[in-house]
Amino acid sequence: MMPSISFRTVLLNFTLYSTLFCQSATIPLYRLFEREITNNKVYSNNFKDVTLNVQYQAPSGRIYDFFGFYDGDGKGNSGGNIWKIRFIPDEPGEWTYVYDWSDGTKGGK
Repeated sequence: MMPSISFRTVLLNFTLYSTLFCQSATIPLYRLFEREITNNKVYSNNFKDVTLNVQYQAPSGRIYDFFGFYDGDGKGNSGGNIWKIRFIPDEPGEWTYVYDWSDGTKGGK
């Protein structure tokens, strides 16, 4: 007999593919998904000079456009090269995302 799975325990897979690594995470429904993204390009003002654009696609095909944010060293202090993206999935299944930078710096999936 197969165990039953309630709607609350359905987990989501987020997959990040880049040229250097493949990473996936299981995120519970309505819980926070967060990723750090490194951008080594030097800007005079990381808060103003570039925007991190991210697009999430739900299992149903719906598209959500969001922005990431500059987080300095990844702990909230300035002086680093870490940006973050955050999202709360609202439907079960496998979600995907892609990101790019407003200045043309290479993005990823």
